[in-house]
Formats: sequence, C-alpha cells, structure tokens
Amino acid sequence: MHFKVSEYQIQGQTFKGSTIVGLRTQPAGEGKFRQKKILSVDRFAKALPAEARALIDDSEYQQYLIFKEKHDKKYREEQLQIAIDYLTTALLSAAQGLKEGLRPSHDISGAWAALDGLTAALQAADLMRPKRPRGRPSNGSHDVSAYAVMPNLLEEGSETHKLLQFLTNKLNHANHTIKQLEIELEQLKRT
Repeated sequence: MHFKVSEYQIQGQTFKGSTIVGLRTQPAGEGKFRQKKILSVDRFAKALPAEARALIDDSEYQQYLIFKEKHDKKYREEQLQIAIDYLTTALLSAAQGLKEGLRPSHDISGAWAALDGLTAALQAADLMRPKRPRGRPSNGSHDVSAYAVMPNLLEEGSETHKLLQFLTNKLNHANHTIKQLEIELEQLKRT
C-alpha cells in the first residue's frame, strides 16, 4: 500500500490538501498495474478512524503509522521553519503597529516570557546579536515596509490578491457548510 497527501492546484500553484490517501496497487492485466484508492482520511487526525482501519490489514496499518509519523514530523518542521523565516517580519511589523498607536486585542503578558525564551534560543543556537554601529542611530533605521509579509496582498489584480480572494471564498463556503451541519446535528439531537 502507498500513502500520500492529496494535492490540488490553484492558478498553476500546487498546494497540499487536508487528506491522506491510501492507494493499493492491483494488477490490471497484461503486466500492467493500477492504483486503487482504498481510503482517504484527515491528515491532521490523531488516529486512524475505525472505518478506515477496517479497510486495511495489519501490515498496511503499520505502513500507515510509519507514513503518519514521518508526515507529522515533516509538517511540524515546515511550520517551525515558516515561523523562523518570518520572525523578523513579525517583530518589526508588531513594533511598527505599536509605534502607530495600535494596541493588542488581548493580554500580552506572555509576550515578555516569549521574548525571553526567544533570546535564550537565539543564544543557544549561537545566533548572537550583531554588533551595532558606533554613533547615533539614524531615524527609521529599521524600515518595516521592506519586510512586509505580502506587500501586494491588497493590490487589486495581483496574483496574490486573486489567490486571497479565492481562498477567502473557499473559507467562507466551508464556514457556511459547518454552520449548516451544526444546525442539522442540533435538530437530530432533538428528535
């Protein structure tokens, strides 16, 4: 059995889907083989659902567990790498927001502990603070606009804007579907 994460494309860009697909290779005659989809499960689920488990044998289940462990480890590394890559951008953007008079929407007392932890992690990784130039610093020495996460996000007609609109529509549709299902579930509970 072969397991893989489903993929889809939007405007030529490939994205990972939210399911793990289990494919079983079967003979198709004359030395040819084909893959048949046996199961499709949520890739973020903690455990394989009982219905899906019933469709595969013990050796295939062991293969699934190995695949899932590798998948989860890789996904966690990707998420942490994204956080590290955008660390400077996030910190500079937050600083700029505070300078412009914006205030946090919730208690940020944990932010100080997080900054202390970040400082310790930077030191442990031997990523020491660069030496500052001597003399008086110039105003605006840290230009936040140079670090903007997606500067063309709101620029009408840009590919990023089109993708944002598409994903926003998909998210709104998914939220609507969830609400409808919740209503139906409540109605079923009452009967």
